[in-house]
Amino acid sequence: MKLSIAINQYRDFKLALGAKFETEDRRLRCFLKCVGDVDLDDVREAEVQKFLLGQGPRTITYNYKHTILCGLFKFALARGYCRSSPLPHALPRARSIFAPYIYSKAEIKRLLVATETIKPTEYIEPDTFRVLIVLLYGATLRISEALSLNINDIDLKQGLLIIEESKFFKKRIVPVGAELREALASYRRSKHKNGGGGNFFLTRQKKELKRTYVEGKYRQLRKIAGVQRVDGHQPRLHDLRHTGAVHRIIAWYKAGKDVQQLLPSLSVYMGHRSLRETQVYLTVTPEIMESASERFSQYAFAGAVSL
Repeated sequence: MKLSIAINQYRDFKLALGAKFETEDRRLRCFLKCVGDVDLDDVREAEVQKFLLGQGPRTITYNYKHTILCGLFKFALARGYCRSSPLPHALPRARSIFAPYIYSKAEIKRLLVATETIKPTEYIEPDTFRVLIVLLYGATLRISEALSLNINDIDLKQGLLIIEESKFFKKRIVPVGAELREALASYRRSKHKNGGGGNFFLTRQKKELKRTYVEGKYRQLRKIAGVQRVDGHQPRLHDLRHTGAVHRIIAWYKAGKDVQQLLPSLSVYMGHRSLRETQVYLTVTPEIMESASERFSQYAFAGAVSL
């Protein structure tokens, strides 16, 4: 059986089980492009290794891609589509060297300004990208959640977003502040004059925005804005979600809030199943270290005085 046919059947099988298969499907399409549309039995281990390793050092992404391919070939083997699996059996533990990029507020402003360079004839309009950036940062949404928002999922009177398309199939309600609410209201007045339902974020042709296009266009805007790092992976659109979480922690520290007590609330707000998942987003930055140090000093000094 051809690889493309096996991928399609595997995708349909997973979707029929109720799985969200968007990310996995993209990975499998990349694999198809890497090895070509050959028979499953003609896929070689060397080609699989090339795909798994990618362009850089081995990270947890290697294991993630291996898991996806393992699912595909188990599916194919069980149905007699191939005689054996070309996946490497030895899977050493990968050392994660990836760290999310935490944007400064100045960099976010430059990104918003960069949207003005989008030409009038392009697939996406400048104001659409601006509101998308603000939403990912201000509401710490996942990209898939933002692009899946329906106009009826946004209650501007109460300042609430209803997230139906969550990563873990768990519906949640996300409150938003006054500035973000006004940005969403202005966009809705401009793009949805006739009301009704449908996707909130639309292309210039009033169609659904595709994630692959949005991420590709964002990489162009990032370069125009001069936002880059020299120590590894370049800043991603998804890192706006990390940044929103980190900036919220910093604001809590500066306001003298009990951050440890508030972390569970942030976890629920971000749609996580446990606090451990939220901790992945809380990259230690110099600002957090400084704010935490100030808070500890105040606590320690107060204790010393009382003694």
